[in-house]
Amino acid sequence: MIKTKSIYHDPIGLEDGYRLLVMRRWPRGVRKTRVDGWLKELGPSSALLGKLREDKIDWQTFSHLYKEQVGGTEAGRALLEEVECLERAHGVVTLLCHEDLARPDTNCHRVLLKELLDTKVHHSPHAPS
Repeated sequence: MIKTKSIYHDPIGLEDGYRLLVMRRWPRGVRKTRVDGWLKELGPSSALLGKLREDKIDWQTFSHLYKEQVGGTEAGRALLEEVECLERAHGVVTLLCHEDLARPDTNCHRVLLKELLDTKVHHSPHAPS
């Protein structure tokens, strides 16, 4: 099972299984003991995130480009496979990022990453490129 939580706003629980940070940069004030692993390459590229933050692209465009960034490359698909191996080994993997999804109008790439993992898009020999 793949779950998502905020590294800042959600409590740590036994139900989290393997806690995996999926941000490019380490979050301020967070101790290494709060996570079990870190796959920073599963965070959006700095260029892509910058376009979203500067309102050069909307969330729908960001979503498409992020899924393409991860699911459409061999390196990205290898990372998705790594998460699936962790899921098989631990039963539950909780994807962690800093966004607080309880706030209205908040989006986060970890939800898109969960969608990719849940739909197994990366297994297709014709994954988006």
